[in-house]
Amino acid sequence: MAVAALGEVVQVPLWLDLLAVFSGAVLGAVFAVRNEFDLAGVLALAMVTGFGGGVIRDVLLNQRPVAFQRNAYVITAIAAALLGFFFATHIERLEQPLSILDAVTLAVYATVGVSKALSNHIAVVPAILIGVVAAVSGGVLRDVFVARVPEIFTPGTLYAIPALIGTTVFAGLHGAGVGLRTNAPISIAVIVVIRLTAYRFGVRGPQPVDATAVVWKRARAARIRSRRDR
Repeated sequence: MAVAALGEVVQVPLWLDLLAVFSGAVLGAVFAVRNEFDLAGVLALAMVTGFGGGVIRDVLLNQRPVAFQRNAYVITAIAAALLGFFFATHIERLEQPLSILDAVTLAVYATVGVSKALSNHIAVVPAILIGVVAAVSGGVLRDVFVARVPEIFTPGTLYAIPALIGTTVFAGLHGAGVGLRTNAPISIAVIVVIRLTAYRFGVRGPQPVDATAVVWKRARAARIRSRRDR
């Protein structure tokens, strides 16, 4: 997978791309087994989770999906699905390795997404959003397929926010003229560190706050002070 920016062409290692597909597919397969899917369901959910984000990213960029250009992507997703199908119980016990794989998957898809968008002359803000969408779409599609509210929309540890921060860092360094060979590892590291820190300490995203009463109280107090000053 090639990404061009600022006159450079950086090759995202195939093994890293396949690792992201594999880890996403394994998580999707385990999720399917937990929901008592049969083999066909496990294969389908593993593929959707494994490279669904990449497919959506490429469609948004009006490109042929990378996952459909090489057999390796589908074969990797199938292998991960079979691994999850036969060993889901044991895989679920590997909580720490799974959380690391999850963070790496998030980081790789987010970074590749924003870098491809910028290399295609997409404006900065939409490029950042494309990176975030690429990072979280696999999980969203997985949840939609099982008629569940997507996990990123429910209270929980930070998921989309690390991707947003990491892609913003990437876009900022890109605008400052930092080469992709330096920029990409920094952005990936930022996302992985934030995601794992949030997972380790249970950091959650901000929840809605009804500020109506506070705003009304302060506005009323301001009106009273205004009348007194007169």
